[in-house]
Amino acid sequence: SCVRRNISTNTVCEAGTKYNENSCKDKDYNDKYIINITSQTCVNCDNPVKKPDETIKINKTFDNNGEVDASEAVKLMSGMEQLISKMNGTSAELSLGKGIEGVLVRKPDPAELNEVSFAYMDPNDKLKIVEDPETLKTFSRSVSISKEAFEKAVSLNISIPFAAVLRFMNMSQDENNSTVLNNEVVAIEMGAEIKNLSDSISISFKNFNF
Repeated sequence: SCVRRNISTNTVCEAGTKYNENSCKDKDYNDKYIINITSQTCVNCDNPVKKPDETIKINKTFDNNGEVDASEAVKLMSGMEQLISKMNGTSAELSLGKGIEGVLVRKPDPAELNEVSFAYMDPNDKLKIVEDPETLKTFSRSVSISKEAFEKAVSLNISIPFAAVLRFMNMSQDENNSTVLNNEVVAIEMGAEIKNLSDSISISFKNFNF
């Protein structure tokens, strides 16, 4: 029999409904909600941990015995804005070779300048985009770009706000042979000098053994 029924998805799928991995692991999608019309229940299959939409390969070689000179890293980061035109989606994994991992996120819609967080568990783990603050706490390393930082970029005439986060595992040492967090160097580029923020950009390393 046919039954007509009105359902408020906002009520059925209340904000805060957690991602249900067990109910969603066999599904061929990871960004949807499943609503049972009869029981008026909702299952959240929107995985808060997401991989980038695509991969962009950057042809760049570093000949300093496999290490990346800091000045070369700066040049690399300053060219991130040029990659925006190569993107089809809103996020891209940046492939640069051994010891360098990165993710680039762009914000083409001015109404959606929300905070973006990147995270990984260990040096062998790829950077992922994490949308849930509670899930973000489960990662040992994370970078969060605040909404205010994106708004600041817009105010500085960045046509399409973006954030590029790269991790360097092979940065050359300085004249004092210093090391930084076991050589895990994180670089952030937004195409402009972002400063004087009330809601700061956050870089977090925890449960870290030297």
